[in-house]
Amino acid sequence: MEPTYENAVKHKSTLGAVRNLANIKTGFKDAFAESVGSVIELVNSRFKRMKLKDEHLKVYTGIPDEEIQASLDVVGQVLNSNLTVDMSTGDLRKVKNLQTFLADHGKSSHYMFQLKKCNNCAYCTVINPPRLPVAEFQSLHFLPDPVPGGNGHYQTFEEKLKALRSFY
Repeated sequence: MEPTYENAVKHKSTLGAVRNLANIKTGFKDAFAESVGSVIELVNSRFKRMKLKDEHLKVYTGIPDEEIQASLDVVGQVLNSNLTVDMSTGDLRKVKNLQTFLADHGKSSHYMFQLKKCNNCAYCTVINPPRLPVAEFQSLHFLPDPVPGGNGHYQTFEEKLKALRSFY
């Protein structure tokens, strides 16, 4: 990382302070991501080798900002709002249209965030209707949260999906 960025980050003691620096200093975010990339790869490779009850841990990468921004752009078009990745949680909570949209179309948990078209708003039924047959669309549900299994591990997605299909 360039000395300018090194000096700027040297006195930051929290991740929040580093995030703020990324918003203030142009180019810092890319330089920081590049400098910690090899460390992240090393930590991921170590975690992949770890085992829990004789099963290797699975390591996933986070969703890139570009994909988050693409989703925000779609939601922003529906709400006639300008939403960006750089907005804080507090800023997003102040957008009332967004909160209403998320209550009607979203599900958020510790593990994931999902959006799904609804059956009762103009955007989902008239402007951008489902492309599936109505019966098939009605049978769609949000993905379930992970559930502990009997062996000390979480149930696999396939097991959970099979149980859900028998329930519905």
